[in-house]
Amino acid sequence: MDFIKPRFRDTVLAKQAWEDSGPQDCSNLLWAFATAVWKDDRILQKVCRRGGAIVADFEPQALANTAWAFAVLSQRDVPLLQVFAQAMHGKMIRFTPQALANTAWSWATMEARDKRLFDAIALHAVARMPQFTPRDQAHLI
Repeated sequence: MDFIKPRFRDTVLAKQAWEDSGPQDCSNLLWAFATAVWKDDRILQKVCRRGGAIVADFEPQALANTAWAFAVLSQRDVPLLQVFAQAMHGKMIRFTPQALANTAWSWATMEARDKRLFDAIALHAVARMPQFTPRDQAHLI
């Protein structure tokens, strides 16, 4: 796999690769990096910049997956996290129980203090607690 990384990195870093990328592209790439536990700071910066610019277009699941990837990759860019947290507020009602739990876990793992976000997660989680799996409940604690 190491022989693929330089070629992949060059492709991802190419400007034209990101001019038309959408929220799902950003979310999927960050999720893939986190799943593979492969952190390339230059690629992360580029993907995060693009994601931050189009965060309003992210679907709830993409927001939650991106938050999870940020936590796994230790991406603690506070201004970027604030932009994502703000976008989550308007879409929180559409978050699944798993997305709520994963978002709470992600922000707690990153030690990102955002009382307003945690209050919103708590409000929506309490309303939907019967739908939560034991695993989702554990992530909320």
